[in-house]
Amino acid sequence: MSAPRTLLVVGLAALAFLPLSEGGGGGALTPGGWAGRWGLGLLLPLAAALVAGTLAGPRGGPRGLRSTGSVARPGSKRAAADPRVAPVSSETLRGWTHGLALIGLIAFTLYAVLAGVVFGAAALHVDEMVQTFQAHIFASGRLALPTPAHPEFSSSLLVVDAEGRRYAQFPPGGAALLALGELLGAAWLIGPLFGAVTAVGTGVLARVLGESRGRSLAAAALLATFPWFAFNAATRMNHVPTAALLVVAVSLALAGLRTPVPAGRSRLLACLAGVAFGLAAAIRPLDAAAFAAPFAVWHALRFARGSDERGAAVAFAAGLLLGGAPLLLYNTMQHGGPFTFGYTVQWGPSHGLGVHEAPWGPPHTVGRGLLYLNHYLLDLQTVLLETGAPALLFALLAILLAPPLAPADRAVGCGALLLLLGYFAYWHDGSYLGPRFLLPLAPVLALWIVRLPRILGILRGRSRRLEWAGAAAIVAVLVQGWVVGVPARAREYRAAYALRRLDVPAAVTAADARDAVVLVPASWGSQVLARLWGLGVSHKDAQWLFERADLCRLDHGITQLEHAPGGGPADPFAVLLPLADDSLRLGPSTLSADTTQRMLRGATYPPACVARARFERSGTLSLLPFLASWEPDGPLFVRDLHERDRVLIADHPDRRFLVARPSGASPHGFTLSPLDFDSAGVVWASWEAAVR
Repeated sequence: MSAPRTLLVVGLAALAFLPLSEGGGGGALTPGGWAGRWGLGLLLPLAAALVAGTLAGPRGGPRGLRSTGSVARPGSKRAAADPRVAPVSSETLRGWTHGLALIGLIAFTLYAVLAGVVFGAAALHVDEMVQTFQAHIFASGRLALPTPAHPEFSSSLLVVDAEGRRYAQFPPGGAALLALGELLGAAWLIGPLFGAVTAVGTGVLARVLGESRGRSLAAAALLATFPWFAFNAATRMNHVPTAALLVVAVSLALAGLRTPVPAGRSRLLACLAGVAFGLAAAIRPLDAAAFAAPFAVWHALRFARGSDERGAAVAFAAGLLLGGAPLLLYNTMQHGGPFTFGYTVQWGPSHGLGVHEAPWGPPHTVGRGLLYLNHYLLDLQTVLLETGAPALLFALLAILLAPPLAPADRAVGCGALLLLLGYFAYWHDGSYLGPRFLLPLAPVLALWIVRLPRILGILRGRSRRLEWAGAAAIVAVLVQGWVVGVPARAREYRAAYALRRLDVPAAVTAADARDAVVLVPASWGSQVLARLWGLGVSHKDAQWLFERADLCRLDHGITQLEHAPGGGPADPFAVLLPLADDSLRLGPSTLSADTTQRMLRGATYPPACVARARFERSGTLSLLPFLASWEPDGPLFVRDLHERDRVLIADHPDRRFLVARPSGASPHGFTLSPLDFDSAGVVWASWEAAVR
């Protein structure tokens, strides 16, 4: 083993095994607590390894190889003895292909069942819901909606309202795939479909890297049954489609770089790889850039070496441009420049990578980035296989003990490291269903875990005992996860986001409410944020005020600006800025259960603020599930802003006004009832009097 690889594995192991941050699927634990959990989790796989090693014969098995994944060239003396490159019968090839297809079908079925049973075939995370909203816009034949006259009623944290247009802040690729699903009436199956593609692609990648047909099928099956990957594939999050495109792109790129390959085929494969990388960039640009960069460098070096290899390099660059063209065109039309993203439009340059002020929360520093990586890897230890055993131990051990790595393995490894470095430099914590930012690493982890038994066997001179023991340990920990860990995790996920599991389309149809304006009761904090946006305060500045000003005083200041003559001041943020002077005296709200709302410790509040908090305690709903259900000819879903609702009533005199209320007894999760204008008017008048 080389010194650089040893240092790398030691560094990754330190981040993956030292509990410096609160993570690992169970909150903060002491080092002794982690050791105890992992020790207990390893008992079953060690016992399985002991039994399997005892039952196995002492010798025979894998032959030593000069490098991991090295394949003898066709026609060489070693090729005739190498079963991976020796002539393969069409029947054997069909068997391998059918095996991959079966794994893909089983994976798709598994993910679809999880999507329906655990997640209710619904978009639950804010990212999912906002991208589903954008998918409806795409499906209607538009890139954006016009910003309404009063955006505060229907704006959202991750929805851009700029230059008279409303759209999601995310790159367009994920929403475009969901739009295709919407048109087919099955948007909830996009994740399972691309999850199955990732599983099949992992098998192909393993084969391209020189693994035997059996081990490539094992890698595909292992990826398909990673509990972490399975749960993510059951959602509408965009990480799984990105992983699918990346595993396809890497497989094509490596196949085109293997020698000998006919020049025409090499150029075609390079071009297709570039297209796949470009399409992945339209979903998650950072992930695509991380895995494409090593191949871009590889092709650049080949281009510099001589004319025989320049064709493939040019084809790769052309494929990148072709695959990335939709993203560049979308950015130009939507944001005004090919490399300007919705994130920057919404939050400014502070949304980008690096050590700097964050759009909200504390600044991003080198230390914070390391803690994020530590948190991600600790969490991955648990959720990857859903057991107490440290899941990354198997992959790290295989990487450490492997023979010298082939160039193809080094390229894939560089992509994985660049992904980790990218999210080390990203200010936002990417934890949902585990460390979702690291999902493209799942195929790489599956490949190295499958390699571990063979590597152990090679170390002891083709020891069948060690190979069988390693395989038994992996199977045991996987079975343990699905028998014990997965049911518990499924119950946890199924109970989450109860107020977002709303059947909005069915409720609208049942109430015949397609022509209505539906008032959705919102938390006091979300109302204040939305009203700040309505005044023209940027999302970043609004979040800054929300975190540093007393909520009651901020609400009162906003009300004064809303009623100011002449449309209010040109810079409302500057007017409200003095409200943050007492930020050091703030604590969690004493009037509301929402701890993100900040109020002065020990302060006595006026009746208007008490009334706001009392209304919140009567029950609120998130606007996002309603926003995600938007249709061009459907109802207008708006945030209930109480006395400001008079503006909407004046704007829509011919439409019915309905009020949504949470209801566990309703099959839809909420009820719709007509707004009583007289009763509401009395309440609004009393609140206005209290403010005055």
